[in-house]
Amino acid sequence: MACITNTQAQAQGTSELSLGYGSNSIYKIYKFYDVSISTALSSISYSEIESSGVAILSYKYAVNNRFMLGGSVSYENLKINKIEYFGFLDFEQTSGQNFSNFSIAIEADYRYISNPKFQMYSGLGIAYFTSEAFESNISYQLTGLGFRVGRKVAAFAELGFGYKGSFALGASWQF
Repeated sequence: MACITNTQAQAQGTSELSLGYGSNSIYKIYKFYDVSISTALSSISYSEIESSGVAILSYKYAVNNRFMLGGSVSYENLKINKIEYFGFLDFEQTSGQNFSNFSIAIEADYRYISNPKFQMYSGLGIAYFTSEAFESNISYQLTGLGFRVGRKVAAFAELGFGYKGSFALGASWQF
């Protein structure tokens, strides 16, 4: 006779603290290339955005063994370089201006696979952000696919779109 048990990675009441780094946030993609042409067609203005990446600190609480609720704060520095073209090999570059983005979010994750050493999940988040480069507003994060590998202390990787970026890596601790 065989005995089969269903082991879950986190029981109801488990907390998770994570620190991560994301790239290609929605803020960078939104203004990735800003092109304008003068009315006399005498010049073309072009803006390019550089990002420091997104630093992310998150806390989540297991409502049950598959569903986690929590929040995060994130920071990203953007540098905007402006280039104006007047003709062939005739251009002027304005040195970059630095802008800071801060976000505070509420988030939810659903664990498709939830065992002690490996978790696979998707998630949603909604954030309020304040920035010098954009009007303060509401933003979002859609994590299409996330992986957590390890027991109490683990590494994670996420693919998504939004304020955390399209790709995020980090470490988490469940307690």
